[in-house]
Amino acid sequence: MRQVLSVILMVLLPLAGIASVQAATLEKIQQKNSFRICVNRHALPFSESDGFLPGAHIEMAELVARELGVPLDISWVTFRYRAKYTKCDAFMGVAVLGDDEGFVKKTNPYLHVKMYVVYKPGLKIKSLDDLDGLKIATPSASLAHSILVKRPQVELFVSMAEDKKMLDAVVSGRVDAAIVANTGIGWYKKSNPDVNLEIESAEFIHSFNGYPMAIGFRKADEKIVSRGNEILKKITESGELQKIFYKYGLDQK
Repeated sequence: MRQVLSVILMVLLPLAGIASVQAATLEKIQQKNSFRICVNRHALPFSESDGFLPGAHIEMAELVARELGVPLDISWVTFRYRAKYTKCDAFMGVAVLGDDEGFVKKTNPYLHVKMYVVYKPGLKIKSLDDLDGLKIATPSASLAHSILVKRPQVELFVSMAEDKKMLDAVVSGRVDAAIVANTGIGWYKKSNPDVNLEIESAEFIHSFNGYPMAIGFRKADEKIVSRGNEILKKITESGELQKIFYKYGLDQK
């Protein structure tokens, strides 16, 4: 038993050292001369490791690093919980849902995410009743999924996790409509300017239909959050943030 315990400790101790990453205080970031973000490898319009465009969050992070006076480093993570195994200082896009920040301290919001029902011209979708008899794509376990699954008249497609796949399904006719965030719609229109789609706010499905997005600093102090707010204000007033939004279709309302 003692030998087994020793082996377990040998495995867990390195992980414990990784999990207890240094706090993303302003002083620590300056000391290590690096601003490291955690982003998904394939999540345009926000991030992309292999494409010709890096994504809005990476371009924003480059501006933040510039203003902090340190180089930008990137950790590619598919799931957010994996961030604890990296020396990640921040997530560039976190939902602001209340006052309980936990170990992630948030800046002021810089973008509002809102859900829409997207469909091809010819349909009329203004209410839940209008969805009856239609094929609807929505992410699995989403708020819309939890509501629409109770309506047997709606044929749900929940296997398409990416906005692009859901919107492609609308364009091809595989589904009649999809429930997608404005960020995904804007990027799709930017990438497919000839596609004609109708959109309707998904508020008729649920009144909680969006959230503000902010930068989230992991295990941070108030100084780095305050500095982050100053940087957001500066790049907003300079027009740099709006240029990034326009490039990726995030300026859509």
